[in-house]
Amino acid sequence: MKKYLISLLTLFLIPLTVFAKDEDKVKVYLFEAGGCPYCEMEMEYLEGLDSYNEKFVVVKKELYVDHNDWAPGKDFITGAKVAMAFNDAGFENAGYTGTPFVVISDLYAAAIYSASLESVINEAYEKGDKDVVGCIAKGKDKCLSGYKDSKYQEQAETALEDTLVSQITRCVANGGDSSCTDIYDDTDNVKLAEAIYEVVDDVNTCIADGGYSECTEKYSDTDNEDYALRAYSTLSASSDGTESTTPIEASKKASPVAIVVVILSAVVVLGLLIFGATKLNKDEKSK
Repeated sequence: MKKYLISLLTLFLIPLTVFAKDEDKVKVYLFEAGGCPYCEMEMEYLEGLDSYNEKFVVVKKELYVDHNDWAPGKDFITGAKVAMAFNDAGFENAGYTGTPFVVISDLYAAAIYSASLESVINEAYEKGDKDVVGCIAKGKDKCLSGYKDSKYQEQAETALEDTLVSQITRCVANGGDSSCTDIYDDTDNVKLAEAIYEVVDDVNTCIADGGYSECTEKYSDTDNEDYALRAYSTLSASSDGTESTTPIEASKKASPVAIVVVILSAVVVLGLLIFGATKLNKDEKSK
């Protein structure tokens, strides 16, 4: 009977022991973008360490949907808050505008590829993982010294809106339509992207019809005012050709008729100068 009870007790304790060991493992957070080659290299490096799955596990986060369009992914807000918090804590290389962005406990946060993370992981394992990312993802305060989630939440949401407005406006300026939001399908950002597109498209249509700054007036004192103003700034610059910065670039956009007129004008001016110089020379000789 005693042997039976001991065996039964052992069966219950084994899962608890395994769970405890998993809890002790360090979480190495890898904020990535789909198809990002350096993210894949970072993962290969981490998987190749002897302590992989022994002392640490890798937790992937979608900072961007892909590394071509750089559309914000489902974990953009968390990534932005984490980067901002570590920046304020003195981690200069922490950032959400590039990938891979790797975070280890409260010891390491950098948006660069690195093949020298083993010592940091070992230190986090010995000290105990603070899991700053997990703390921030849950909306808690005091994840880092002086951290207040409400402050970083607002900043991260603004960063998300800025990124979406910039990308969608560029897409529309290049002739894109509602498909400019397709990349956000099946993400938490699809509704926001569609709302921004409606404003951008409206402003673009107004500009195309000959409108000016009044194209943003209907959005004054609304939640969409910032979207409209930023869209107008980009689209109006694109429509009037101010993106050309050199005479060569400008000449490429000039019509053939305009070029001929310029050349003929130059010939006429040159002819008048030669005629005037010749006449002046003759007058001097006659004196």
